[in-house]
Amino acid sequence: MRGSEAVVLSAIMNGNISIDRVELSPEEFGDRRHSNLFTLLRQRHRAQMPVDIPSVVQHLNSSNNEDCGELMYISAIGDEYAVDASMDKHIRQVRERSQVNRLSAAVDEIQRRLKSDRLDAQQASVELIAQASQVQDLHTPTLEEVVAGVGADLDAEAGGHRQVYMPCGVPEIDTHPDFMGLSRDGVTLILAASGMGKTSFLNAITLGLLSQGRSVYLAGTETAPARRTRDLVFTLAAVDGRAWAMQTRQLSELTDSDPLRAHIQKDVEYWRSKLRKAQAWIQKADLYLTGSGLTAEQVSATARRLRMRGKAEVVLVDYLQDLSDSKGYGVKVGDRVQQVGHKSGILKALAADLRIPVIVAAQVSGEKQGKKPSAPAMHDCQWSSTVHQDAEEVLSLYRADYYRDRGQNADGPEGVVQLVARKRRTGRLSTLDLAWNGPHKQAGRPHIRL
Repeated sequence: MRGSEAVVLSAIMNGNISIDRVELSPEEFGDRRHSNLFTLLRQRHRAQMPVDIPSVVQHLNSSNNEDCGELMYISAIGDEYAVDASMDKHIRQVRERSQVNRLSAAVDEIQRRLKSDRLDAQQASVELIAQASQVQDLHTPTLEEVVAGVGADLDAEAGGHRQVYMPCGVPEIDTHPDFMGLSRDGVTLILAASGMGKTSFLNAITLGLLSQGRSVYLAGTETAPARRTRDLVFTLAAVDGRAWAMQTRQLSELTDSDPLRAHIQKDVEYWRSKLRKAQAWIQKADLYLTGSGLTAEQVSATARRLRMRGKAEVVLVDYLQDLSDSKGYGVKVGDRVQQVGHKSGILKALAADLRIPVIVAAQVSGEKQGKKPSAPAMHDCQWSSTVHQDAEEVLSLYRADYYRDRGQNADGPEGVVQLVARKRRTGRLSTLDLAWNGPHKQAGRPHIRL
């Protein structure tokens, strides 16, 4: 509302409210003059200059600046009046109107692209939900409502109907007293170097959740859904993908009379039978996959759409930095640090809004020269040292064998991937050793029977 914009500006210039208390940005003012005036007031406040009406009018008059409107108009804004108790309402109305304008403009743009055949219906629906997911619920719950919600959760937990931690289906994680599965609150960030096993770890959690009958949305940013499904099939079947490729290649090169052919064909047929069982198992599972090319907004929109259909009890993203850059959300394309922070914020909001576990893998920066290999620290996240602040829990993956295979001296047990808790809102920080099978891309001991 234009009236609320004027009331807020008047309250600042009349000293009824400190500009520090006004959690608005200039872009949220629909009137360009009000946006410019708010920017000016904020600049003067930060420079410890007065923001009262006479001082502002004098400044604009001396600088011959009419971007904020005519001087008479600015003086008239000062006549707007609201008691302090109603200021929150006016600030909320400014934000609500700003959200309406942004959503309306986005819908118009999507409609224009639809009509010009530059967008198909499926992509339009994803973009519409992505834009809608940016709309915030500006209703601030009362203390009574917050306490009631907490009480409902505690009652459900006391009655055995809700668990604080969701079992992930990997027995070693679920039974360890310091881990107990996946945090239901917020984002769990998985930090790992390239090649350390973060994709295999997320695949293990995906299969574990599916084995419990959970509905899972896995956003794989590096590969197409078909390739991710293939990896899941080979892991579930406990078949070495490299050995499969070598044997099937040999089979195609051998003649029917070659004595080796029958031997190799027997192995291939045995593996194929296992792969068929894995295929059938995954085909019946409640799994939704998307591949590369999506932005964080589109991943969020897809998850929200699935939740509306009663799906996506858990969302997994592999991995944060590989999500496509966002455009038109106040973040500069090409600024990797800003983009990574923006993507993390979108996923944090998704977890908070839907109240479901969101598991996000993230790449860490390259190894530092002369530094002995160790599990990644929270600030090692590539292109950001602050993403961990958005997470409820931060877990690092570390395999000493990874470094030893490359001729480096590294501490740690053989044949395991270590899950190192770096951050928890509640609970003890500790390390969990998971069995690691590189050929099968398996983290944790196989436990699903086909």
